[in-house]
Amino acid sequence: MCLKFRSGNSFSLRCLIPSYFVRPCLKDVNLAKFLAPDIPLFSNILSDLFPGVELPEPDYDHMRKSLLQECTKANLQPTPVGLA
Repeated sequence: MCLKFRSGNSFSLRCLIPSYFVRPCLKDVNLAKFLAPDIPLFSNILSDLFPGVELPEPDYDHMRKSLLQECTKANLQPTPVGLA
């Protein structure tokens, strides 16, 4: 959302980035950097920074099907760890 502000004889445009865009970005960029025991703490910190912003569970069905297809083509055996 962008807002137009008037200052004197000129206007300035300020864009506000909604928190429902920022929170998933912060999560996606930083989650891989944490050890498993630190992930709940990181999730709680994000919840405190963005109260009321609930993220839907990601749907990876399409990606999982594609990975299984490519593993079959390459004659590889997919494992739960490799697809997680």
